[in-house]
Amino acid sequence: MAAVYLLEVMRIRVLLKGLLVKEIELAGADLVLSFHERTPVSPDAITALLRKGKGKYRFTPEFRLYARISDSSFDGVLLEARNLLKSLA
Repeated sequence: MAAVYLLEVMRIRVLLKGLLVKEIELAGADLVLSFHERTPVSPDAITALLRKGKGKYRFTPEFRLYARISDSSFDGVLLEARNLLKSLA
């Protein structure tokens, strides 16, 4: 099982690097992505995510995206992170 988790974490790292995410963290019930100023993620993609999420997401002027997660277990956080990153890629 540890090998499965390791592979999933590595897949997420690849997505993070491609989107120029400097940091990912779990802050309470929020998954927080800190983007580099030159991220390839378009403002349109962020805006669409904010509209679609209806309060689930918020974006700050510091290029930080907060995503409310419903499952804070390790598996749940991995799933939420992967799905969020794929939606932005």
